[in-house]
Amino acid sequence: MLAAREKAVLKCTETLPESLEECQSEYKDIRRIEAQAVSFRRSEQEAQLQARLADGEKAGAIALRNIMVAEETKEMWGQLRALNPVGDQGITTIDVPTDGNFETNHCKECTDWTTIDEPKNIEAALLKRNRIHFWQAQETPPTISPLREKINWSASTYESELILEGDNIDSAMLSAAKKLMLTHFRRTTNLDTITAQITEAEWEGKMKVWNGNTSTSPSGMHLGHHKAIIKPFPVPENYDYEDPDKPPLCEDLRNDLVQGQLQLVNYAIKHSYCYNRWSKVATFMIQKEPGNTKVHRLRVIHLYEADFNLLLGVKWRQLTQHCIDSNLLNPWQFGGLPGRDATTPVFLEELQWEISRASRRSLLRMDFDATSCYDRIIPNIANLAGRSFGQHRALCFLHAKFLRFCHDEKGVIVTASNKGTVSVAPADSCDGSEEEVVDVKVPSLTSYCNYWKDCHPNLKVRKPTEDICNYCYKIYNGHKFGSSVSLSAAETEEAAN
Repeated sequence: MLAAREKAVLKCTETLPESLEECQSEYKDIRRIEAQAVSFRRSEQEAQLQARLADGEKAGAIALRNIMVAEETKEMWGQLRALNPVGDQGITTIDVPTDGNFETNHCKECTDWTTIDEPKNIEAALLKRNRIHFWQAQETPPTISPLREKINWSASTYESELILEGDNIDSAMLSAAKKLMLTHFRRTTNLDTITAQITEAEWEGKMKVWNGNTSTSPSGMHLGHHKAIIKPFPVPENYDYEDPDKPPLCEDLRNDLVQGQLQLVNYAIKHSYCYNRWSKVATFMIQKEPGNTKVHRLRVIHLYEADFNLLLGVKWRQLTQHCIDSNLLNPWQFGGLPGRDATTPVFLEELQWEISRASRRSLLRMDFDATSCYDRIIPNIANLAGRSFGQHRALCFLHAKFLRFCHDEKGVIVTASNKGTVSVAPADSCDGSEEEVVDVKVPSLTSYCNYWKDCHPNLKVRKPTEDICNYCYKIYNGHKFGSSVSLSAAETEEAAN
């Protein structure tokens, strides 16, 4: 059975079909194989289990049996979920306070609610609520002077380097409490311990374990597209690579796509460049409680692009593992850590209550809930803390660039003070302060050049045709120089630099 399956898969995927009829025929074969995939995998696992038992590999046999049990359990729960009717059909109405005050504390005590069902009114209400919700950290020390100017979003200023090295910042405006806070950001390991570039093994490893049903990529590049190209294609045994008439292998095309994706991501890391599609983030609202559509009881979910989401997940996971291996985290921290699930504190609390009940001893507990703690994370403090634990500076720079571009899809913010003009917000003006965003405009190249000429007269803004080295110019304009492009020794050295 296994040999027949491998032969069928090899027939369907060794080369690209040359006609529509061949494509349709192979598609039918693939669909037939998919229908029998469960029985194929079960038979394959049984054969591997018997082979390991025959070879005396008890540990491998136990591990394989556990995998089989886990897959059966997952299938059972999937069938049970399919039996339950879908209760959430989307949100078509929301309830807002009648007086228009969307503050969280006011919403909790409000008794007079108004239901709105117009799409434009719903969108306006959600934007107003989210703006209030995510500006809860405004007027805190990191968002006002002088820390606002001394620590930018990417934690790349001179003062940030001093803080990481444990040196004091010379500022008479810093109180003792602020200075004490900054001492906790002294580096606990070598800077840039985590490698910046992402490897093919890291990319494919994350894609393999990523659930294909996860909602992501507002641009339409669904997660299934990424997962499809990490699945290797079988290669014929007698394939002649030197024959020019041979059709290209699917495996070679797949490898080219994977390498292209890696090069795009690593280019963005190296140059701190945020692609336009990365800056477009979809915001979804789901109900925390079934049937409760009050505006403060809706959960906010942001959907990133799959490749950028993978980059953040892989690199910050490596940072977490590095902190655990180096014993840099508090041992009583739970949630998001290997072996320290978020349910463990609940289990420990139940044990404490049971011990108190059984021993007839008094027990006093004090629990402090960090309300909306993830919504109060400040970008400059987050990246400064990441760098202090060893995160690479290039990743923090890219993270800061992404957050700034996410203010709007064009990366330009126009406030009430400069309405009617085309201007660019200062580099560190987006601190979460509540300013009314009334218009968004994109500056032209002329306005951009005039802006830099007025602010920085010593800097020359190159035109798009000038901002390229001789090597790249000849490569991208090879048709002007003939089919072959030869470089001089000086140009080769310039390109290497």
